[in-house]
Amino acid sequence: VQDLDEARAQYASLKARLPKYGRKPEDVVFLPGVMPVVGRTEREALDKARTVASLLGAQGSLVAEDVEDRIAKKVHELHDKL
Repeated sequence: VQDLDEARAQYASLKARLPKYGRKPEDVVFLPGVMPVVGRTEREALDKARTVASLLGAQGSLVAEDVEDRIAKKVHELHDKL
């Protein structure tokens, strides 16, 4: 979501639907603009991120580069702890 009004509408919609599923509004955290990419390996996660980015066009390319940088940094941080 790139638009603040759209993000607010999605937030309100999500929170309004929670009681139907037995949840309270505070049970769910809404993180607009956050898109986790998960893979069994670092390579798989990066490949998935690139695929998503290719579908987003030029803006997606910037997202992919940022995701790659953050994943690489985290992997190195975890490796250093071992």
